Amino acid sequence: MCIFIAALMLIVLYAFMGQVDSLQLVEVAGNDSLVIAQGWEMVSPLWALLAFVFLAGALTVLLVMKLIPAGQESNSQE
Repeated sequence: MCIFIAALMLIVLYAFMGQVDSLQLVEVAGNDSLVIAQGWEMVSPLWALLAFVFLAGALTVLLVMKLIPAGQESNSQE
């Protein structure tokens, strides 16, 4: 299962690498717009958001593991 997840992560990373070069992080103030970052430079201003998403995913996995014990079996097999 881990191999499939790793392969899916590589596919998503490859797709993201193709799109990230055309992206820009822009701040708009009134009629003026200022480009803050372009392409891979956007990662450093958005590090807090990326860390939050990672921690939210880890928390979700841990909560699911806590709420659904691994040894619990279905009662429909009796």
